[in-house]
Amino acid sequence: MGMKNSRLQGFYQLNPFERLQMVKSFDGLNEEDLHKLHGGQGTLSIERADKMIET
Repeated sequence: MGMKNSRLQGFYQLNPFERLQMVKSFDGLNEEDLHKLHGGQGTLSIERADKMIET
């Protein structure tokens, strides 16, 4: 059986909604998980997170 690669090609080019959908399909998340990622209580907002960069 092949290993799953976590590298999501072109991920940085997607808008936040598309990113969440890609993560959902990759990892098998459900709607509750997505809600938590999309700004559940106490989390970083999608709008703010979208403007951050990796270093």
